[in-house]
Amino acid sequence: LSLSLGQTMSRLLLWVILTLGSVDTSVPLNDPANICRPRNSCSECITSQPQCAWCKQKNFTKEGEPDSTRCDSESSLRQRGCQEGEVINPQSTHVVTESRDLGEGAGGEAVVQL
Repeated sequence: LSLSLGQTMSRLLLWVILTLGSVDTSVPLNDPANICRPRNSCSECITSQPQCAWCKQKNFTKEGEPDSTRCDSESSLRQRGCQEGEVINPQSTHVVTESRDLGEGAGGEAVVQL
């Protein structure tokens, strides 16, 4: 498949627009201390950003402080007194078990990879 320079640039521009449109701009990218915003539950917290963790430690929050402050970066939670075994911060991984190039579709049909 050969693309002209114009087609290549159009595809690149479309990719940039789609990529930037999916970025959460409410969190400044250059402020690592403000990556995790307060969330109301552990599941909301740990699925919001890869860097976000939840402190499940009993009596971690101060009197009058909402549970949503349990959501923060792991280092910030530790600095605030959350013990190591009380931080929930699952890290996802993936392992490629097989990687093969796509072949031609049967009878010249388009190939769809899932």
